[in-house]
Amino acid sequence: FFDTYEETYADLRQWHQQVPSLMAPRGTYSFFNGIAPYNIFFHAVYCRIAQLDLGEAGLSTRFLKVPVNELGIPWGEATKYWTFK
Repeated sequence: FFDTYEETYADLRQWHQQVPSLMAPRGTYSFFNGIAPYNIFFHAVYCRIAQLDLGEAGLSTRFLKVPVNELGIPWGEATKYWTFK
């Protein structure tokens, strides 16, 4: 698992280029794409770019929906993104 918090996409791309050499055969790699978290359009663009970069590295990708509102925190409240009551 890799968490992209505080990294730029250039950092993530550099990491993705190393992932295949670090993985076990038939291994699973997952990462949290925290790039552009406050703009759904740009976040989707970065998801697609990551998918293309991982494909160039020989990895297949699959995106999974993860419920983000189970704690009752409205999505998009940037100041409360990582705040819990």
